[in-house]
Amino acid sequence: DLVEDFRKRYNVEMMPQVAHFGKAELLDRGDQQERIRAYLGNLVRADVESKVSTLSVNQIRDNLASTIEHNWTHAIIITPATNHSPTFVNTVQASQQVAVVVNRVRKSSVNPFAFHIGVVDSGNIAAGQGVLAFDAVARIHVGLFGDRLIHHLEGMRLLVHNFVVTRDTHYIERDNTHLCAQSWGGWSRILAAFGWLPIFHITGGKARMIKRVRGYDAAVGHALQRAIDGIAAGLKTPAVCLSYAGDPLELDRFPQFAALKDAARAKKIRILITPMSLIEGARLGRYALSVAFASSGYRP
Repeated sequence: DLVEDFRKRYNVEMMPQVAHFGKAELLDRGDQQERIRAYLGNLVRADVESKVSTLSVNQIRDNLASTIEHNWTHAIIITPATNHSPTFVNTVQASQQVAVVVNRVRKSSVNPFAFHIGVVDSGNIAAGQGVLAFDAVARIHVGLFGDRLIHHLEGMRLLVHNFVVTRDTHYIERDNTHLCAQSWGGWSRILAAFGWLPIFHITGGKARMIKRVRGYDAAVGHALQRAIDGIAAGLKTPAVCLSYAGDPLELDRFPQFAALKDAARAKKIRILITPMSLIEGARLGRYALSVAFASSGYRP
């Protein structure tokens, strides 16, 4: 998840993917208004079964082939979710196929520029993946690319801290493949029934429940405070990314959100806010929040 204006300005493409809500199918192209309408339209709710299908090798290959421009020399693909997820494995295979075809065509047309594709497994979701994409753009604009950029991002992904809050734990209970399900168990379900909500910390392909907080507002405030603490500890890339399953303007009602903006302004840190992708919204539910940043000095 990365704000749409930023993606358009820096040529960051999002691979479209379908989220299923009951009998409805929604194609997420990264359009912020489409995402907001989906959340406000009462489609994303606990009594509607939701699921996401993994993109096949052919789907990824065809999307890449239609996206690559003739003057590109390098492309970096950042995949979400767990370490070596099916999406990552399929993307590696598809990117290799595309690179072979593109370079064969360029060689026959006397195009002097070879084309290289690198795939980085973010080991994260939502805003956590957005932080890595932001950092990739920042590094490219100072001349880092190719294997050096991939090596940098492989290290950076271990420094991304993503704090996730969901208002409805029903989503985690029914999707045992989700990262957050790794640290979800029987006692967690009982406590959630009494209003104690989990706060998950995701980094390097692993998620753990670091705290239980009574009430949704308090949980959101705690996640936002983690970002404030991260800024104080020092960030490796000057951005905090937020991804919210709804209209991001709803975050203005939280006092900690104003405090986060003040802390970021003082340190010249960018706050990038976007509606959560429907892919993650289908797995975390309406009102879910992801708050992420990269720091080597922060200790959760």
